[in-house]
Amino acid sequence: MIDIIISNIPEVFSFILATVGVLITIVGLPGIWLVYIGMFIWSWGNSFSEITWPWLILFLVVSVVSSFIDNISVLLGAKKYGASTVGIVGAVVGLVIGALIANIPGLLIGAFLGAVAAEMLFANKKSDEAVKAGFGTLIGFVLGNVIKLFVALALIFAWWLLAR
Repeated sequence: MIDIIISNIPEVFSFILATVGVLITIVGLPGIWLVYIGMFIWSWGNSFSEITWPWLILFLVVSVVSSFIDNISVLLGAKKYGASTVGIVGAVVGLVIGALIANIPGLLIGAFLGAVAAEMLFANKKSDEAVKAGFGTLIGFVLGNVIKLFVALALIFAWWLLAR
């Protein structure tokens, strides 16, 4: 019985990492890396027989590109709608505070309000410009998270296909 439990530790741990990775991706954290690490541990526990090194390298590249796109989408959304660097920092601060206060809705509202407040207080923008910048930051943030979530789920699907 103990042998069965010990031999399944990599699989169980990998499943937990991948699940947590998808869940934290939803709230804007870099969960794609937990999915990748889970996949790597699973592959290692199975002697890299189903998911080989070339696949792991490809999935690593996909994870890096996904993280890059996520970060760029926030910046592009913010800049397209006139946000300054201060507004982007305000959005990140608001995002963290909002997530702590009200989870996912707070995350979105906090990012928006943080960008608007920072634009008005520190960049001296009028309210309509600040709201526009906050909206752009929010669009970029949501778009980046949707892309990250899609990639995380695609990695899990590829993992499932290769492990069959």
